Amino acid sequence: MKESKKGLILLFIIFFIMVLLSYLEVKKTVNDNNLIEEFSSICAYNSDSKMEDYCKNIDVSNLPSTPDNLTIFYSIMQSEILYNLPLFAPILLLVFSTYTLNRIMKSKYTYYYVQRKKYYDLIKSVIINSYKYVLIVPFIIAFSYLLSLSISSHGPNSLTEIMRIATFEKIHYNTKFFIVLYGLNIMLIWLSFINIALIIQSKNRKFIFNIVEFIIVYFLLEMILENLPYNYWLFGIYNLSNISIYNYLLSSLIYFIISFIILLLSYKNKEKILNRMGV
Repeated sequence: MKESKKGLILLFIIFFIMVLLSYLEVKKTVNDNNLIEEFSSICAYNSDSKMEDYCKNIDVSNLPSTPDNLTIFYSIMQSEILYNLPLFAPILLLVFSTYTLNRIMKSKYTYYYVQRKKYYDLIKSVIINSYKYVLIVPFIIAFSYLLSLSISSHGPNSLTEIMRIATFEKIHYNTKFFIVLYGLNIMLIWLSFINIALIIQSKNRKFIFNIVEFIIVYFLLEMILENLPYNYWLFGIYNLSNISIYNYLLSSLIYFIISFIILLLSYKNKEKILNRMGV
């Protein structure tokens, strides 16, 4: 399993660079824009009566000149570099979590393993080694959040709300440990993707076929789920609507449980799996 460890390290390096570059991009934008100056400029040239009331009643002297930390955090996640993360991350997960497994299952390693140990120990090892790639999620979340604190350490305020630059709805700002729950939600979705990848791998087709089939399944699922409420979407897990994060977590947990059950059923038949080796 040394190759899988190398793959995990490589994945960490890739996302470390991507998050860091995204942070530098966002930091430049924040440094080039002062919220108080922008607000004052809008007030000076805006004739809208509602905006005039805001300008008269809000004292900007004690307000921060930068967006809140969660808005900056999400700006990093949605930067030009990471914008398509919901699209390419599942494919990366497939490649890294099943490449080594694909090579193992196409070799005689599995036969030798089941002669010395139980078949279900092999399956448990396969699942655990594939699941470890989801550790990249808390890394991305924690790293992005810590970097956002270097630009802004405050929460939402009247200025960010009026200018409509606050990223998340109030319901999320008022949720305790929101950033942890946010990361957990993404982890559950990514674990579901890994389950789907392992289910496809159980057919033991050529690796390129696994990738193509995964992409087809991924987009078919999204087309079906788009007819459901937003918290059931797969592409929408990074940008939350005005729905409690707990609803998102429940949906993600359901996806994980269903995909995990199908995964276990896919590898249940020992003889069938072993007969597919090398196909």
